[in-house]
Amino acid sequence: LTPEERAELTRYGVGSLAAFPVRRQDEPLAVLYLASRRPRAFSPVTLRLGREVAVQVAVAVHNAGLLAAERRSGEEWAV
Repeated sequence: LTPEERAELTRYGVGSLAAFPVRRQDEPLAVLYLASRRPRAFSPVTLRLGREVAVQVAVAVHNAGLLAAERRSGEEWAV
């Protein structure tokens, strides 16, 4: 974070911030943020859980895209 970004987060009372990329096969989809008012709030277990949640979010987003594409394809063939 830049000093300005860090100062902005401090103004909002954020003491800890963790960011987890949500990716599907190296394609960035989103970022999952975890914030706390306490400094150094996240244990290694919590950070590992955040990474695992980001992976599951990526799978869910991918599956939703597949479902939407399947529905569009079905609508094209509907009479």
